[in-house]
Amino acid sequence: MVYCSIGHVHFPYLANRFSHTNIKGIKMKQKKQKKARTKTYWKKKADNLWSEIIRERVCRCEVCGRPGQFTKQGKQIKGLNAHHLILRGNLLWRHDLRNGVCLCVYCHKWSPVCCPHGGSIDSTIGFVDFMKDNKPEQWAWYEHHKDIRKTPELTMEETYNYLKELQNTGEVLPYSERVNKD
Repeated sequence: MVYCSIGHVHFPYLANRFSHTNIKGIKMKQKKQKKARTKTYWKKKADNLWSEIIRERVCRCEVCGRPGQFTKQGKQIKGLNAHHLILRGNLLWRHDLRNGVCLCVYCHKWSPVCCPHGGSIDSTIGFVDFMKDNKPEQWAWYEHHKDIRKTPELTMEETYNYLKELQNTGEVLPYSERVNKD
């Protein structure tokens, strides 16, 4: 037991949940301070939403065809990864839906035949060949945009809200096409 400055008894394991005891002996909950929504917060939210949209778009690995697993919410996205064609460090294309491919965990990280993050040059070449043969429009978009680096005109919060709007409407027009004209 711990005594506070006004003589009330506090238990250490409740110290985080209760600030003090009121007159009737009922413990009062502390008010949680609302954290400021930072750029990092909105970037993480936008990243998660972008990944969810990419995985929900086909609900299977685009290389091997392995389906995702259903989650408790009924979304078929577990066991799948969203892969960025253009690195995430390029913020202009980071949340562009054309920059994403849905892959199972195995094809994304370990496949010796067709893996963008493969340990061998052959697996990386296999992924490039797969994209050229099976997704030529998306690969052409990648080839055209991979070296373009500009500062995005949308904030991370605006990006998240736009992705949420796309998810709700089912529209797949990427935000960069709406904002940045090539």
